[in-house]
Amino acid sequence: MPVLSDLSVNRTWSGLMPFSQDGNPIIGRVPGRDKLFIVTGLCSSGFGRGPSAGQLVADLVSRDEAHPTLLESDPSRCITEL
Repeated sequence: MPVLSDLSVNRTWSGLMPFSQDGNPIIGRVPGRDKLFIVTGLCSSGFGRGPSAGQLVADLVSRDEAHPTLLESDPSRCITEL
């Protein structure tokens, strides 16, 4: 827009919105990497869902047992090879 050509940009901002292909979060142990865990794919609601996801992963790490909520979030559904 030519009318804006003389205006300067004071600042910019960008925020990531990590979506998985199926729309579900990716939360849990990375297959083939026993001590590597991932939490991503919370879309635009990471601020709201992040604490719950963190608690679920903390429980998984400390108890080595996944909460049933994590079944649909299993990272293995997204990995074809490492």
